[in-house]
Amino acid sequence: MTMHVGTKPTYLAVLAVREARMPLLGSCLARMSFAVLPLSLLLLVRDATGSFAVAGLTSGALSATLTLFAPARARLIDRKGSRTGLVWLTVPYLLGLAALITLAETGALTAALLSAAAVAGAFAPPLGPTMRVLWAKILHGRRPLLSTAYALDSVTEEVVFTL
Repeated sequence: MTMHVGTKPTYLAVLAVREARMPLLGSCLARMSFAVLPLSLLLLVRDATGSFAVAGLTSGALSATLTLFAPARARLIDRKGSRTGLVWLTVPYLLGLAALITLAETGALTAALLSAAAVAGAFAPPLGPTMRVLWAKILHGRRPLLSTAYALDSVTEEVVFTL
């Protein structure tokens, strides 16, 4: 499908594309995890252990594996496709976070907290890059809307992180 000659590339024009609405909403909901995770992790582990040092180490373990395993996660998405790859990453990511919460609440040792945080970070799904690829697929044939869709995606991500 192509755009009509008089159609301006606005946010409303992007949202008028039926196939764009659910992925955008889903990505906003999923990104909330990334927005609240750093502070909530720090406060959870600090409250559970009584130590900001352990909380900082736990947060650092998550951040380190988040960064170190980014190329592997990208390869998985490239090889398996975004839908399958995101499922394969999201399940262990959520299990790692659930284990981290459970371990913190039960007073587990620091090593266990660090391990669970490292697992969660290693499997954190690359939502932003995956969404940008999806925008290009969704708006194929509507090329003038693509830059606007990227801008909308950035704005919604910032709004999610701000809220």
